[in-house]
This record gives sequence, C-alpha cells and structure tokens, in this order.
Amino acid sequence: MIPKREMLAYMKGLISYIPGSGELIRNRGTNKIKKASYYYGIWLKHLVLLWDKGYHKIPDAVAEFGPGDTLGVGIAALLSGSSKYYALDVVDYDNPELNIRLLDELVQLFKARAPRPVQGWPDYDGLLDDGLFPSHILTDEILNAALSQSRLEKIREALQQNEVSSEITVKYIVPWMKSQALARESVDLVFSHSVLQYVDDLDKLFGVIERLLKPGGVMSHQIDLTAHNISDIWNGHLRMSENCWKIIRGNRPYFLNRLPFSSYVNSINKYNFNIICSLKNMRTDGLKRHEISPHWQSISDTDLQSSGAFIQATKVT
Repeated sequence: MIPKREMLAYMKGLISYIPGSGELIRNRGTNKIKKASYYYGIWLKHLVLLWDKGYHKIPDAVAEFGPGDTLGVGIAALLSGSSKYYALDVVDYDNPELNIRLLDELVQLFKARAPRPVQGWPDYDGLLDDGLFPSHILTDEILNAALSQSRLEKIREALQQNEVSSEITVKYIVPWMKSQALARESVDLVFSHSVLQYVDDLDKLFGVIERLLKPGGVMSHQIDLTAHNISDIWNGHLRMSENCWKIIRGNRPYFLNRLPFSSYVNSINKYNFNIICSLKNMRTDGLKRHEISPHWQSISDTDLQSSGAFIQATKVT
C-alpha cells in the first residue's frame, strides 16, 4: 500500500498537467511567509561562515538564487552594507508591500544587534560574540553607516520600484536563465538557501555563477537533500523508480532533482572554483541501500546518508 504522503505526491504530479493548476500544487517551502528573524538568521549564517573561511568584507553586489516569496535575505544584505541585490528565480514572486514590511522589521533587528534566532545547522555559535551577534563583522561603524536614515529611504525606494541606481540597486530577474541581463563578473557574492535541490541542470547553474562572479568572488549554498513532503522517510524519494518519479514530478516548473551531495561537488569542480567549505549533515535513520531504487544503488554511503550540505567556494583569480 502506498503511504498517504507519497500518494498525495502522485496526485499533485498528475494535477500539474491541468492548465492553471500551479497555485493548487505549489510545494515550495517559501509559500509560508517567515518572520523577519528567519531571513536575518540566514544572512548571518552565510556571512559569518564566509568570514570564517577568509572572506573578510561586506560584499557590495549580491545575487540570490531562488528568493521565493520575499526578498528578506537580500534586504538583510543591504542593511549590512551591500549596495546591489539581484534576485534570480524561476517564477516571479515579487511582493513589494511584503518586502517593505520586512524591511522595517529587519531594521529593528540590526539596530538592536539581535542574537541569531535559532542555532540550526551548520552551528556557527562559536563564531559569534557573547550576545550571539557577529560584532566582529558588523561593527558599529559599518551598521551606523548602513542604517542611516537617508540610506534606508534609498533602500525603501529601490524595493518599491525594482530600481537600478548608482547608490542602491534591487533587481528581480525571472527566469534566472536570463541572467545575461547582468554584466559578466559584476557580482561579489552569489548565494542560495535550500534552493539548489530544485535545479535540474547543475552544470548550467554553476556556469552562470562563474560568469557572474568577479575574480575572487564567492558563492555560498545551503542545500536540503531530504525528500521534503514527498515521503515520511527523510530519504524516501530515493525509493521511487524513474517512471514513478516522472509522474510525481509532473509538469511543474521546478521540483526536487534527487541529486546527491557528490553531484554538486562534481559540478562545481568543472568550473573555475576553489571549494573552501564542504559540510554534510549526516543521518543513519533513513532508507538502507537494499531499500532504494536500482537507479541509486551505485551511490556512496556518504551520498545515501547526507541529508543536507553547506558548500562555499571562491572563484579563482
């Protein structure tokens, strides 16, 4: 008997072929708007872990893959001193009214030097001060300048107008394959958070990132390698045959790629990058090798047990 959660996944896949069914089957985690503290915590995590690996500056131009319903993490970057933020996605979720609300809430968090919201994974508490804030990175001097009233007004205007200016830039690019709209080597940091597991063509993705990054620029990605809501077992998506998976994937614009940790590393290594951080969140409570589909029988034990990854790399100069 097919478990209820998996049966629902099959139904959603079939429904996806019905015109106009997109909103009914939307399965992206960002379809539930998070609190400002959620985006605040994501930005602090990427920033702090990059700093720990030797990237000792606030990136001026930042590009995010898959921001989803809000530009919350990008707003946090702007409030830390970045001046350009590019949101690259598959579907346009731009919501200026919501972004302005998040801006006001995020400003208060930064002004208060609020502690990171949750410990989470990877754990970076040891890299923070006693108040669980990265005061060694976001110094009073940096934040006082970044949060000046005149600068906050410019950020507000840019969010409302999807504006490109000499001082503050906010630009939404959909689909991300149109990233040619951005100049080659124009971005200091490219990041994503629980997004790359939805990208089918990793080689194309990392090729685009290489084109966008300046020499010496960095990328930072947290990747969720679980089955999400498709199975009650965290790696249950590896049990399904290729034919079954085609039904579940259906006609959706994006869906889990089912690729293991090593696929991301191998694709990155095809380009001009030097991996500076490669963390795996290991679990042994999922499916065992004899329980997974023949298609995945050759994956390593590491790939079978990796439920998440955190990868950072620099573009070689």
